Amino acid sequence: MKKGYCRLLILTGVILALSGCGRENETKSKSAALEQAAVLKEKYSDSDKYIFQEEPIYINMNESITFPTKISKSADFEKNNQDDHTAEPFTVYEDCDLTRPLFRPDTISKKSSGYNFIISPSPQNIATESVSFSKGYNKKKETFTLLGDDSWGIYDTLYLVQNNDLNTGRLLEKPYIYLVKIDHSSVKMAAPKVKMSITDDGQLNLEWARVKRAEYYLVIQEQLSLKEENGYLEGPRFACLEIAKSEKAHISGYRLGASMEYSSDNKNDPAYKTDLELRDEVDAGVGDYHIFVVAVNKYKNLSVPGNSISSDAIGNKVPIGLAWNTFSNKYASIVSDGVKKIEDLPDRVPMIMADGSVSEYTVTYSIDESNTDLIYYQVDNTVFDKDWYYNLLPEIDDTYYSPKRKILQVSYNEDAVQGMESIKEQVIRTAGEVVNGNMDELEKVKAINRYLVETSDFDDDAFAKAEEYRKLRELDSSEESKKLSHDEWREMEDKRDTLKEELRERKQSFNMIGVLLHQKGTSDSYAEAFAALGTQAGLMCVCVTGETASGEAHTWNYVKINGEWRVADVAGNEMEGSGNTEKYLNLALNDPLYADAYSPDNQFLRK
Repeated sequence: MKKGYCRLLILTGVILALSGCGRENETKSKSAALEQAAVLKEKYSDSDKYIFQEEPIYINMNESITFPTKISKSADFEKNNQDDHTAEPFTVYEDCDLTRPLFRPDTISKKSSGYNFIISPSPQNIATESVSFSKGYNKKKETFTLLGDDSWGIYDTLYLVQNNDLNTGRLLEKPYIYLVKIDHSSVKMAAPKVKMSITDDGQLNLEWARVKRAEYYLVIQEQLSLKEENGYLEGPRFACLEIAKSEKAHISGYRLGASMEYSSDNKNDPAYKTDLELRDEVDAGVGDYHIFVVAVNKYKNLSVPGNSISSDAIGNKVPIGLAWNTFSNKYASIVSDGVKKIEDLPDRVPMIMADGSVSEYTVTYSIDESNTDLIYYQVDNTVFDKDWYYNLLPEIDDTYYSPKRKILQVSYNEDAVQGMESIKEQVIRTAGEVVNGNMDELEKVKAINRYLVETSDFDDDAFAKAEEYRKLRELDSSEESKKLSHDEWREMEDKRDTLKEELRERKQSFNMIGVLLHQKGTSDSYAEAFAALGTQAGLMCVCVTGETASGEAHTWNYVKINGEWRVADVAGNEMEGSGNTEKYLNLALNDPLYADAYSPDNQFLRK
């Protein structure tokens, strides 16, 4: 009996101790929240715009915030501006400066006496914000919800602004600000504290201490420069830069460039133009972003973020890609004058940096002696190497490299040069015929789509050969190739070389020449032709590469219509047939018809 009684006392003591620790942690948490509230009260003490409410609101991860009201529907609240589409009684922000709104709830529910205004991250209030990535040989996609689906996600602190009186519906003279604290204790994972450094080869290096119960970590980039146009409120944009199995991550500039935004001119040297496929053109200039790490447990629960790394800290230290237009122009001018030696190629190349500026880096070239069409480059002090320009210019007819004499000879075809002039003339002439100055942006998009669909056919044969060639290249670099016998491997190599030659003969089907001059091409040709005609017509267009839901390579366009990026897939419309030639036109980037059927490459995931 004594032993049993002692065990009971010990167990009771442990339970009391644990519950005491829980209460102690809760007390510390609320004490910290009150301290934060005191700082915010001081911040807004002299404000002539807001009144800060001293008592924080405490909720759990899946709990709603409820305010009693006498107003039965959102439409009865007074609008901030008569031109607004709806009233905005509440707005949820993720920052205390109230510059990054998350959503504006409008849910009202009836109760026994009166009504409740419900503030929750439910599907009816906010579109789910998530990140996803593919992993493994079968490219299985994992998706993690950062906010939405009735969960406050990774947020432990939010800021709620009340604009209207809940009894009368009238606008408040000064809106109220509430500090909202969200309890994440059920996840039982600490927030990773991240340290940053820049490696010698220009990569962003992140390290953090091990988080107990974490299976792996997500490195997240969030775009902060969000705009509000025509009353439409954008939420935060997230991209998963890396899934880390250990407590460190190396992020190359390629990955960082996924959700960057750039102004049309480089601030350091206006002579440089950045490439359309690597940036968005926005009036505000470089978009702000920050990077943080969240831990993931075996149940796929996420921790809250710790500290974050701002774009200002990365600045012009990390190159994110070659400034292709500038480099191509330099290379084109040298080729047109006649390149006789590899030493004549430019020894420095312009690189787009993480802050949108352009800096020059030393570059080293080499030639593949077995295939002189390939000119390899390595940009010193960066990870940009082992890449190449394959027939960089359509005008190039042939190349020869002598390893012994170190001489590169390039010959180009005068007919091809004239052909490039012809395509320029064709773009100018066609754009002038298809669109006119009285059309708005959407009308121009529809007119160009209609012209390309009606005048050109999809080159199924060239596309099938390209897909077969792509799959053979993937097989050659995969583990599966090691299982092939010598004869099977030789057969694969011979087939790949044969396809490569056939594709070289059909290369016009993979650029705008195919559709504009020969009325036949693949999705690459349609997308390039749309971008060329659209740009000539004054539209902002980019070509987007990626895959369809069936895993086939595909190219389409993003085009800005009324200030918003929209999807245009002219090749897809052509293949739909005459009955539905605008099916993939003017789609929002979150439209299920687009989101479920297309997977853009990493550099376009920001869209």
